[in-house]
Amino acid sequence: MEFCPACGARMIQVYRNSLTFKCPKCGYKIKPYKEMNINKVKPLDNTTSKIAVLGSQELKLNTHPTVRKTCPICGNAKAETWTVSFGSEGTSSATFFKCTSCGYTSREKE
Repeated sequence: MEFCPACGARMIQVYRNSLTFKCPKCGYKIKPYKEMNINKVKPLDNTTSKIAVLGSQELKLNTHPTVRKTCPICGNAKAETWTVSFGSEGTSSATFFKCTSCGYTSREKE
């Protein structure tokens, strides 16, 4: 996002023959990469296309908060939890619990 150096308004992008930024308030124009201090993005070369593998085991990311809830399948005491609302605002919702050990998911209706 660029701002006009003359009046301070936000510049908009205009594509005629090339990219130009124009101020809608005072009409000031500027061409990027020439008059601005912006470096052009260079394309990646073929040597950087390899991805490093950090480990051979699957990485488990906990994206939900954990609570103390005993799993009926494996007996683990920790579960991830999240709430989903159904219908309009606050009419009904359900809380889900997913065991952090075996992955069993249960639901409690509210």
